[in-house]
Amino acid sequence: MTLANSHELQCPKCGVAQKVTVWVTINVNVDPGLRDRLFAGDINFFHCASCGHHTFVDAPLMYHDMKGQFCVQYLSPTSLDDPEQAFRLYNAEGRLDMKDPREDFHGGLIQQSPHYNPNLGAYILSPHIVFHMKEMIRYVRFREFLYDRSRRPPHGILGKFRKMVVDIFVKFKRT
Repeated sequence: MTLANSHELQCPKCGVAQKVTVWVTINVNVDPGLRDRLFAGDINFFHCASCGHHTFVDAPLMYHDMKGQFCVQYLSPTSLDDPEQAFRLYNAEGRLDMKDPREDFHGGLIQQSPHYNPNLGAYILSPHIVFHMKEMIRYVRFREFLYDRSRRPPHGILGKFRKMVVDIFVKFKRT
């Protein structure tokens, strides 16, 4: 699910208010272009039309990759100032604690979405938590590398051993 809200924010430099899109969650399988925008630093970023000032909008953001089966949750470092409030939805194992179906990570919005799928993988309840957007991008690259590597043909000693076993089996089958 991809979810963004429009907020009127004041420029911290000149004080002029303007509408800004604040992303809550991005699903790169539903909206692939959002991955590139995140990597370019264009997600949750305020650009003042009046004075040209730009700054990061420090709001929670979940990155969801259904194909790679992982989620990354950005939380503001200031959330550590009030951990009871910030982490109230997590259990002792760091998983989202969604025992009450009316309460979820985004205040009920997940179940209300037309993209909601009750059969989503368990990975969605265990997002990797980061406190810096650059760390989110690093983790996404890491997981994409692992996913891509799992799709490549085997190599190295194990790959050569597998090829040798297959060749022997094929040769044996012919005789």
